[in-house]
Amino acid sequence: HRALIDELGSARCTGLSDDAIPSVAMLRWLSNHDGVAMRRARQVLSVSEWIVRDLGGATAAEPSLASRTAALAIADRAWWPDAIAWAGLSPEAFAPLRQAGTSWGAIGGAIPELTSIAGATLTAAGHDHLVAAVGSGLTSTGQVMDSCGTAEALLRPVAADPGLDLAAVVARGVNCGWHVLPDVYNLIVGLRLGLELAPLLERLGSTSSGGRTPLDEGALALVAGRDTSPGEPAARAWAEATRGAVDGAVHALDELRDLGGPIDEVLIGGGWAANPVLQTLKQTAFPDPAYAPVAEPGGRGAALLAGQPAGIIAAAGDFPAPPLQRIPDAQE
Repeated sequence: HRALIDELGSARCTGLSDDAIPSVAMLRWLSNHDGVAMRRARQVLSVSEWIVRDLGGATAAEPSLASRTAALAIADRAWWPDAIAWAGLSPEAFAPLRQAGTSWGAIGGAIPELTSIAGATLTAAGHDHLVAAVGSGLTSTGQVMDSCGTAEALLRPVAADPGLDLAAVVARGVNCGWHVLPDVYNLIVGLRLGLELAPLLERLGSTSSGGRTPLDEGALALVAGRDTSPGEPAARAWAEATRGAVDGAVHALDELRDLGGPIDEVLIGGGWAANPVLQTLKQTAFPDPAYAPVAEPGGRGAALLAGQPAGIIAAAGDFPAPPLQRIPDAQE
């Protein structure tokens, strides 16, 4: 990917920073190391797109997934010929784009194991982070999703603007691509969160379960101002680490606000969302933080998107919101 950036200046077209791992770079590697096999490849699709195709649906590419390949020119909403040629592939290998939440055809009747659902409408839901955000209640450009897992991702839909300077966006530490919601871009900032907190807990001789740790009580007293003493060294280290993590998220929110305007609500989910220290810090640092108590937000988001081509839901604006909890409620 570094070579793609250096040779083609790809950020201006793809909206991807140099720490992304795009499929077009891997395809170039395969072309260089097994050219015969790659010349036999007639189609480039993501896993979900292959599944839809093999079930009898259209051979197509979903834009939010295509945005992660570094072969899509975001502003043009079209495949980028220079990147495809750079990877040593044929333009014909890249399928037409088709929006998530629209009909991709129907399950064919020739699959013996699926005869009971033959004729069911097919769709590809799209990028997992974005689908989970929809499942958590994100439907508008005033919202941000804060996904707190092994890594942390802050995602925001913004009105699609072909004039947006994608290279300038990337220079701010933000990636840009198409959203699973129609007619909007997705801005995303990635942070390390659990990749740093988990090793710290190990060094401190502690553990975590369900986003909570034995150090939370002492750290919570420190960050909430209830304890002004030096405190237990491990609890103090945990308090400082969580405060640093939230400071990084606040900086990311500032970037998303500068690029997309005011933020009305931050939806928070993922394994670390239940941590009471992070909750307390985000209560004062985030604009209107809320938690969606959804066990499988990705599954819920995919179901909502599938409800559109199935004729159950008219548009994304009609997606039913999950019951949201505010931070004080989450801590009770």
